[in-house]
Amino acid sequence: MALSWPGTLPTKPQMDGWQELPGDTSLTSQMGVGPPKKRNRSTMPLDEYKVTYKLTTAQRATLVTFFQTTTASGVTEFEWTHPILSTILTVQFTQSPQFVAHGIDWLCSFALRETS
Repeated sequence: MALSWPGTLPTKPQMDGWQELPGDTSLTSQMGVGPPKKRNRSTMPLDEYKVTYKLTTAQRATLVTFFQTTTASGVTEFEWTHPILSTILTVQFTQSPQFVAHGIDWLCSFALRETS
């Protein structure tokens, strides 16, 4: 059974700071003579997302536990809902959560990458 994004955490990140980086499936090879050659190395691009969530102190603790324990510091995949398309994606953390105080709340930023 796949892990899911914790239900007590917000489902939509802040739009300020949202980044969606389409996966690049191409590979460029330098030739001994002539211009470089480019080809597809895969037919499935794996997109990356840089997100920021506004969290309460309790939600911050939930995310830390989810990252460190549940996903083994980002090793284990989990299901996450794309906030614009509303599709469920299987992703992994590619950057650990970083927290910045924001009044009595926290802004938490991290990166995710599709795995399939």
